[in-house]
Amino acid sequence: MPKHGRIQNQAVIDACRRPTCEVCGRPAGGEPHHIISRGAGGPDIPENLIQLCKACHMRAHNGQLKKEKILWTIASRFRTTPSNILAKIEAARSR
Repeated sequence: MPKHGRIQNQAVIDACRRPTCEVCGRPAGGEPHHIISRGAGGPDIPENLIQLCKACHMRAHNGQLKKEKILWTIASRFRTTPSNILAKIEAARSR
C-alpha cells in the first residue's frame, strides 16, 4: 500500500515537519519518520514522529541510526524521558 494511504492524520504529520533534521541539523525534506511504522500500528502523533534528512532517514531504516537515539531526541523535544514517549505511543496504538 502506498505510504499516503496509511497516513491517518495528515494535519499532525504536517505540524511535525521541520526545515532541518532533528538528529544532525542538515536540511530536511519530505514527511517525518514514524518511530513505530504505520504498518506496525504506529500512530500519527507528535511523539511517534521525527523529521530526518535523507541520510538520517536511510540510516534509521537500515538500523544504523538506533531507535534509542531517536527516542532520546524526541524525549528532549518534549522535555521527558524515552520511556514516557514509548508509553504515549503505546497508549495511542491501543485506541
